[in-house]
This record gives sequence, C-alpha cells and structure tokens, in this order.
Amino acid sequence: VDEVTAHGMSTRTATEVSNRALAWLQTNGSGGPFMLWLHYYDPHDPYWPPEAYRKGIEVPSDVAMGDRRLRQQAEAARLNTKYYLVDEVFNKADRSALRSLYDAEVRYVDAEINRVLEAVAAMGLGEKTVVVLTSDHGERLGEGGVWDHCITVADLEVDVPLWIRAPGVSGAGSSGYVSAMDATPTILDVLGYGSINSTMAGVSLVGAPKQRVVASVWQGRLVALQGDHKLIYRYEAHEWVPSNLHVRRQGQWVEIGLEQSPELIQRFDDDIAAVPTLGIEINAITQDTLERLRALGYTQ
Repeated sequence: VDEVTAHGMSTRTATEVSNRALAWLQTNGSGGPFMLWLHYYDPHDPYWPPEAYRKGIEVPSDVAMGDRRLRQQAEAARLNTKYYLVDEVFNKADRSALRSLYDAEVRYVDAEINRVLEAVAAMGLGEKTVVVLTSDHGERLGEGGVWDHCITVADLEVDVPLWIRAPGVSGAGSSGYVSAMDATPTILDVLGYGSINSTMAGVSLVGAPKQRVVASVWQGRLVALQGDHKLIYRYEAHEWVPSNLHVRRQGQWVEIGLEQSPELIQRFDDDIAAVPTLGIEINAITQDTLERLRALGYTQ
C-alpha cells in the first residue's frame, strides 16, 4: 500500500513506478504477449518534483514543498468555502512558482516514461509493442480563480493528451476530436479484434475516423464537441438537457443562444443518444462493478 500525504495523495514517485516497470519487463517482457499498465501520479498537487527539476524556480518559503492546499485549507475554513475556490491567498510570485513546479513535474514524468520506452526498445520490442499515453484530467492552476481538477467540464480540465504508437500504423493523427474511450477500440483493432468494437462507445483511430460528437461527463454535466461547436448538457429527470451552446471564433469559445441553432442541437442530441454508455444510471451498475471502480479509486 502506498503512503499518502496529509491530503490523501500518493507519495509514490515516477522513478519508483519506472523502476518497478523495468524490473517487471526484465522478468516478463520477453516471454510472450504482455500488458503493462503504469500510473504516474506526480503531475498532481503538491507540486514538488525532484531537486534537479526545481533548479531555477524561486519557491516562496510559505508555499512549503509546493503544497498549495495548506494555505488554501486554512483560509477555506475561515471563509466556510471549498479550498479549491480559495485563490486570493496567492500573489504573483506564488502563482508563478506553483505553475513552474507543475510544469517541472510534467518534465520529470516525461523523462521517466522515456526510461521505460528506451528499455522496451533495447529489448528489441519497440516494433512489436503498442504504447498508449493518456491522462484522466487536466489541472486548473488558478484559471478562473479555481485550483485543482475534476471541478467542471471546461476545456482545461477535459482536454488531455492521447498518444498511441502501434506497429504497422502510421499517420499524423486525427484532424477531429477524439476521446480517451477510443484507446481500447484502437488497441483491439491493431491486435486483430476490431470486430467487437461495435459494442463500445469509442471508435478505432486506425485510418481516418469520420467527424463525430465526442463527449465528456462529470458532476451532472456533459460537454459535447463537434467541429466548431460545443454543447453543454445538464442532467435532469434522468435525461441530458441542452444548457449552453458555444461556437469557436478566432480560437475562442463564444456562447450563442440555444434558440439560434435548433437543427444543430438536434444533431448533437441524436449523436449523444447513440453513445451506449451515457444513458447508464449509476444505480443500475452492478455491485461487482461498483466494487471494482471503488478499488481503482473512481468511486467511494
């Protein structure tokens, strides 16, 4: 069991994860097909990468080891509010330091992932191995006065990397929106099991997927994207109800009235209704599934 911080965050470092992966590969990597899942936790508060990655970053003495929550929670208790909404306790130097530390955490993890990929290549498995790199969420670093993640369905929280390298598959990537749910269908397609993809919400990214609606769901909100439009739904009376419609203009999302585009909203509704997992009620999930989700930390 991993040790945790005072906030319940894992203290497992990227170096430890990579070291375990390298040891596992030495024992299991050349004996036949394998699957190795690595969870790097470091780009997460408190933002405190190894010393080599902190060089040149001026950290205020009262932002102890990149732990912004210590200051936020004290003020949140006084104001009787959520800690992640406490923004005024950070001055310009604090913000610069915390953002630089977060960036340094990402560089650190990048280097540790590269260690594993280099080992895979050195074992002669580079051209035989499917590699998927993704994340479950982004991070707010004071944008909109909010710190943390899993708060809203804003772009900076749901827009995450999805990078897949697979033998025999080439291309510059998709020109449209894709989803983390596309990772599994893509892997199955590469491995020759594409026939079962029709039962999944995602699609294989092999080839050029057609333009489609891609959705993210969190806290009773659903954001659906297609082309230059974004539609946000709220969950009411067991159904998704359109709430806010945006159009991209000069790289920025601009809200427009729902009444202006009824046909567009209908197309969104039709595509959303076709996604098999979005209509699942949490109470309809079996106890076994709930236990598995709880074990992975996705529910309580």
